Amino acid sequence: MVSAIEETWPADQPIVYLGQWCLRYSRRHVWSALDYTVAQYHWDDRSQIPTDLEYISDVYEALLPELAQVLNDIHGVSYSVRYWRIVVGWWLFYFAQIFFDRWQVMQAADRAYPNARMSRMPAVPAVPASSDMADFLGAITGDAWNERLFADIAERWTGIQVDIAEYALDGSNDTDQTKFKHEAQLLPKRGLFRRGGVVMSHDYLRRFERLKLSLLLRQIPSRTIESRLPTSSVDPTWRTWGLTSDGEGAFNRALMTMVSQYLPTCYLEGYAAASKLAEATGSVGDPQVIMTANAFSSDDRWKMWAAFNCERESKLVIAQHGGHYGSGAWSASQRHEIAISDRYLSWGWRDPKQPKVHPAPATKLIGMRRHRPRRSGKCLQVVTSFPRQSYWMFSVPVGSQGQRYLDDQFTFAAALSLEVRADLIVRLYSSDYGWDQEQRWKEIEPDIATDSGDSDLEILLNQTRLYVATYNATTFLESFTQGIPTVMFWNPEFWELSESAQPYFDALRRARVLFDDPVTCATHLNSIWNDVPTWWASSDVQRAVTEFRAHYAYVGPRPLRELKNALTSW
Repeated sequence: MVSAIEETWPADQPIVYLGQWCLRYSRRHVWSALDYTVAQYHWDDRSQIPTDLEYISDVYEALLPELAQVLNDIHGVSYSVRYWRIVVGWWLFYFAQIFFDRWQVMQAADRAYPNARMSRMPAVPAVPASSDMADFLGAITGDAWNERLFADIAERWTGIQVDIAEYALDGSNDTDQTKFKHEAQLLPKRGLFRRGGVVMSHDYLRRFERLKLSLLLRQIPSRTIESRLPTSSVDPTWRTWGLTSDGEGAFNRALMTMVSQYLPTCYLEGYAAASKLAEATGSVGDPQVIMTANAFSSDDRWKMWAAFNCERESKLVIAQHGGHYGSGAWSASQRHEIAISDRYLSWGWRDPKQPKVHPAPATKLIGMRRHRPRRSGKCLQVVTSFPRQSYWMFSVPVGSQGQRYLDDQFTFAAALSLEVRADLIVRLYSSDYGWDQEQRWKEIEPDIATDSGDSDLEILLNQTRLYVATYNATTFLESFTQGIPTVMFWNPEFWELSESAQPYFDALRRARVLFDDPVTCATHLNSIWNDVPTWWASSDVQRAVTEFRAHYAYVGPRPLRELKNALTSW
């Protein structure tokens, strides 16, 4: 079975689940009574992931120019490959990564279980395309979308017998298809520079810092506009084409077939109206520089507007929008962001292979308030969550490996002293993705307080004696910047680091800030709990943290002036 949709599970036959993602914790009373096994996951061999990413990147680079030509021909335009890289490139790269994973899972199942049968839900609607990138990002985290893709692959490219399930899907077994956050964007109403100055959109600056930067740029502050495009219905007659690149192999041919079926409607049926609306966004004509932190991902209106202006020689600046960039061993998003930009503003790190990378103050960290270390207060353990099936590829736990990440969180909490546990708050990730985090904590550690992840983090930080970071992302960069005593732990098997970042993380290990296993971290925390400020102020800790911040959480003494220069000096 390929998903947690129980309507597709046989009631009286042995079952092979193709991944842990099929087994919801909240439904264990159902699946634990069945005769089942779980297939081995192809990316449990972590050494294969960067190799596969290189392969997928090569496939993507071969397909993008052809897709660009197809879309130019359909829409009667003649935009460059770079235009389409900005507009549709992230969707194509993203979909290729997801399709590769589901393809590998099904091909392995076909080889391992030659007489297997599977049941699928009816293929409704006939064409599975999302309306836009935001809709796509929400759909891929749910069971229904993934079950459809798995079943389509099984029917067309394996020998597995596929039957239609007897019952219609009512949605009761689908996960929360939480959309990736898609916020209103910011564009200036008018710029005072020749050719429109610098246009900033979703830049991650605080309101007052944005105002000050606008004054430095001699521009009128930004105003908020709606970012979503109107939706368009799928028209199958628009989707009779396929890509025909010279790429070899069954995967390549299958991917080329599926692109036309899964391509969001805003790039096809709705493109003419969407692009016209996007190009008219705001009142700034021919901006000199366009800057964003993450509108490049899910805001199709912004992407069309930015791509249109880049065709007219505007410069595109992408600013780093979170942790892991520069420190993770691999990141598809980092590749894409650098590829579409004229300049990429990192949070202090450099890449000699990527001259576009330009260290600059971290917009998310500028103006962040410093906290004085407390001798009393809470221990705040901040956890994350991932889609149960792989999405875009970066060095984090993938698919079923998320279960081991969760197990480490409970191991850490169990190893804390009674004194620390009494003051522990576990802040859950606001998007659960079907891991049933809250239920797990209530049943496994009922005496420990949890926070849903939706409350004001600043209130919690004002009560925090020690901050516990459990993954390589933004959280500990923020706690370092705010001067909050911090310890970190994660399994290095799932959080591979770039070669350039390794020395800085090793320094944190030597200073007993970063740990490779939860029990050692908890033991250290127990030992410093009664005098956290003294430990935090020690020279080895402060030296390691300060050096780390300079390369991965840089702010600098005059951050807005530095940022202005990074945006205007070419």
